[in-house]
Amino acid sequence: MLTRCPHCQTAFRITHEQLIPRQGRVRCGACYLVFSALDSLSDEPTGAAMPVAEVLPEQQEEVVPVALVVPEEALQVLDPEPNPWPFPKPERLTEPEPIPEPEPETIEPEPEPEPEVWDEPEEEAPPRRWPWALGIVLLLLLGAGQLIYQFRVELAVLMPELRAPLTATCEALGCTVPYPHRPELMAIESSDLAPADNERLHLTANLRNRAPFAQAYPHLELTLTDTADAPMLRKVLTPADYLPAAQSGRSAAFFAPRDEVAVSLQLETPGLSAVGYRLYLFYP
Repeated sequence: MLTRCPHCQTAFRITHEQLIPRQGRVRCGACYLVFSALDSLSDEPTGAAMPVAEVLPEQQEEVVPVALVVPEEALQVLDPEPNPWPFPKPERLTEPEPIPEPEPETIEPEPEPEPEVWDEPEEEAPPRRWPWALGIVLLLLLGAGQLIYQFRVELAVLMPELRAPLTATCEALGCTVPYPHRPELMAIESSDLAPADNERLHLTANLRNRAPFAQAYPHLELTLTDTADAPMLRKVLTPADYLPAAQSGRSAAFFAPRDEVAVSLQLETPGLSAVGYRLYLFYP
């Protein structure tokens, strides 16, 4: 009898003795598929050639594929429906696709550096120095003016010829050039106070300017005292009060250097009986 592998269609001769022990389960000797030989049994054809003679090797019958009886132990591990191709079907070898070569990077050429253009240096204009010079001159003049104003009295004393221009400048600016006030260089050479009548006293004094320069006339302070030298009356005499009539116009002028002035005054003291006095000079 013949059986045929349902997978590779290889025909095999098989006997009843081979089919009975394993219920017809056989293994293909060509593709190793386990199948039931009972499903494809056929009588062995009579004739010189078998239908599968072309696929069966005739020269060496010992190598003709035969149906192998599958042992019981092997059948127990077979799936009810085994894979018709228990081994991985060989994949068709295909030529690997050529790996595209990476395109070469196009390196852009660096731009050539532009030639540096050197600008011709502009001719700098010479610095203007005259504003600074003018400002310095003005500051110097302002400082000199402040110093002259601060020490105008001293300048007039040291250089009497400057008094006239200094006085004129001060009159324009609303100031004055006073004469020095040096009381330590003024002196009362002599003085006397005597009653002229019952209600008046007569005061005489001699004033001297000991300075080598002109000074302003001082003020006089007369204090009348009693027998205990306690002050009874105090009176301040301005230059206009004690200067002689011939010199009254000089009250706003100056006391000439090394000069003397005689003072003679009548003082009214009604109801006051003074027995002493004190006379001082000062500058307010």
